Amino acid sequence: MNAQLEEEADSGLILAAEECPPESFAQYHRFLSYDEVIIRKLSAHGPVLIRGGRGSGKSALLLEAYRRMRTEPTIFPVYVSLRYLPLLQSDGAEYIKCFCALLSQKIQSEIRDRAFAYEFRTAEDQARRVTF
Repeated sequence: MNAQLEEEADSGLILAAEECPPESFAQYHRFLSYDEVIIRKLSAHGPVLIRGGRGSGKSALLLEAYRRMRTEPTIFPVYVSLRYLPLLQSDGAEYIKCFCALLSQKIQSEIRDRAFAYEFRTAEDQARRVTF
């Protein structure tokens, strides 16, 4: 198959934001003014709950907020998708261990990508509050 036909075959339907190659995300996603309000809220300090049915665009909004925050030198964003993980079939201590390992890997990846001179160990458990 020649390169042009191969590229056309690869440009098929992308069913989820997580499946879109990061370098092509902006090419395939457009956000309305209402979406922009949500993205700004996601980028602000504080918790935000996004609810919606499967395929409603929750991950696309989160990924866009993450992409925009990465351009800011004073913000350290981390995006973790739980779409294809064993995390969905675990609970209790197993869930915490799996999630902490996954989050640690994403933090380590972000540190490497941004060339920070910092080492972040893989956490196997949630942080415990220490009182002095």
